[in-house]
Amino acid sequence: MIKRMGLFQRREDLTQTQFSAYWAKKHSPLVMRMPQFICYTQNHRVDLLPNFTAQHPAFHIDGIAEMYWQTEAQMLQDFNSQRAIELLRQDECEFMSRISVCIVDEAKLHGLQAELKILLCLSDVDALVSEQTLRQVLPNLAGIQRSNVQQVMNRPQLPTLLDVPQQFFSLWYDQYAHVLADFESESWQTFYAQNFQQIQRISLLMVHPFKVRENNK
Repeated sequence: MIKRMGLFQRREDLTQTQFSAYWAKKHSPLVMRMPQFICYTQNHRVDLLPNFTAQHPAFHIDGIAEMYWQTEAQMLQDFNSQRAIELLRQDECEFMSRISVCIVDEAKLHGLQAELKILLCLSDVDALVSEQTLRQVLPNLAGIQRSNVQQVMNRPQLPTLLDVPQQFFSLWYDQYAHVLADFESESWQTFYAQNFQQIQRISLLMVHPFKVRENNK
């Protein structure tokens, strides 16, 4: 399984609502013209949770797209359709200011998907962070999944993000009260202070995952 992640910053003249509306309603139909991918999810930023990671500057990401293919050959087939790619790249300039595209190695989901998804974005793959250690300090997690960046692909039509995350954790919660309980806890604060000293940048993004396509090719 191949997973491709697009990390987006919105144009400065657009609000988060305008950015999300354009991405969901006008950009999605262009993506859907590609026939080979099996799943496409848009993660629309709902909130930035900065108080839990106050010692580090945050990534400024307004949306994260996730696309899956069974094989690399199928991914290349979709992106070798020159006309389709030209339309996509032209349209990206209509609502984005920066973009980075990453190919990631995604681990198995441990636990269950729930109502809320938090994306923990780290700039250092060598941090002493794992699914197991996060579960110890975040006991209310319903599910957790790790993705490591294998390759960052250049998109020449827009500048790249200034700092591209190298590691992602998808943290699933069944209610927001559990998010607050976990990240305001002493165990999280202690863990953060002890283990994140080498991290240059970090963000906790609460997102709304909008699944645009899912099938079983």
